[in-house]
Formats: sequence, structure tokens, C-alpha cells
Amino acid sequence: METLSKLNKFSANRQFKRGILFARAALKITKDKSLKAKLLEKLGRWHDQHALSRKSTKQRTISQNKALYYFRKLRTYDRFEALRGIGAVYHHRYKPEKAVLYYRKARRLKPRNYTILNDLGNAYQRFGTMRDNPSFLQRAEDYYRQSIRAVSSPELKIHPLINLALLSQRMGKRKDAKRYASQALEVSAKNSHVIVPKRLTALLKEMRRKQRSLGS
Repeated sequence: METLSKLNKFSANRQFKRGILFARAALKITKDKSLKAKLLEKLGRWHDQHALSRKSTKQRTISQNKALYYFRKLRTYDRFEALRGIGAVYHHRYKPEKAVLYYRKARRLKPRNYTILNDLGNAYQRFGTMRDNPSFLQRAEDYYRQSIRAVSSPELKIHPLINLALLSQRMGKRKDAKRYASQALEVSAKNSHVIVPKRLTALLKEMRRKQRSLGS
């Protein structure tokens, strides 16, 4: 329990480098399979997140390759999270076609899992933006909506709501963007530990300003 508590603390504080050192040391001595799985998942996630802050392409690639290494080792213990992790690395490498491939494999294991549905939405949104393909953006919208329907807890709906708000704005669906942004901010207000992007708050303020301007 102490190890898991420390892992969660490193994640919450975004102390990826310290977390990686701790998890690598713990991985060498633990024989508990469930703890091994958690350590491998964290190592994969942290290397992937750390890669995003690396300045050079070479440094990012090195960190991402380390992430892939740990996610592939994770397949022995938790195939679903391993596939999700590999998909995330390719998503961050701007290779959405590969991200979709791995996310789909993960979804076959857990078809109603809200996180993988949100992941697929993210991948198709990037795919649609890079290819300038509205049909991919529509798929992204569908996956985000499925993710919201897959859970009953408002707190778990926050990420697909944020993504839907920003995607709807991009697609020119202003009413939908305002509705989803309002719902996301409402959830955030009731759950102080849930953080929404500043651009979402700015988006809603701008929409309300324009609405008042048109009404005056």
C-alpha cells in the first residue's frame, strides 16, 4: 500500500523523473504480480509524459522508446492497459493511424470502458485534423459521446465533455460547444480536484460575451 501511495503522489505532483527512479527500484525487488503491473504501467506512462517535455526530437524519441519497452513488458500482466499505453505513445508521436490500431485492440478486451472510448476519440480527432477529414472528426465526436454514456458518475465524464466542447467549437457547432463546456465546468465546480483547461473557461466566456453582444 505504501508503494502505491507513493506512485499516486508522484503522478499527482507530476514528478515523473523521481517517480521513474522509485518505480524502477521497486520493480527489481517486488514479486507481487499486481504491483509489478502497476509499476510497469506507471513507468510507461511517466516516460511517455516526460517525453512531451523534452526539447529535442532525439530526446523525445528515447523517452518514448522507453515507454514502449515498459508497456510491452506490461502485456504479460495487463494486456488492456498495455495496449492503451502503446496507443498513447503513437498518439503523442502524431501517428494516429497506429494509435487507432492499438486502441481498437484494447477496446475488444473492454468494449464499454469509458477511457478507451475517450482515447479513440482523441486519436480520430487528431487523424481528422491532420488529414483535414470531417468524417474522422465525426467519429471522434461519436466516441466521446459513447464515453460519456458508458459511465454514470459525472466526475468520470469530465474528459470527454472537455474534448467534445473543444471539438464542437472546431467543427463550428457553437451551441453544442457551449453546452458541453458548461457541463464540464459544472462538474469541475463540484469536484475541486478536477482541473479543466484554461482554454475551455476562455471559450465559454467568449461564447457568453458574443451572446450578450448579439442580444443587446
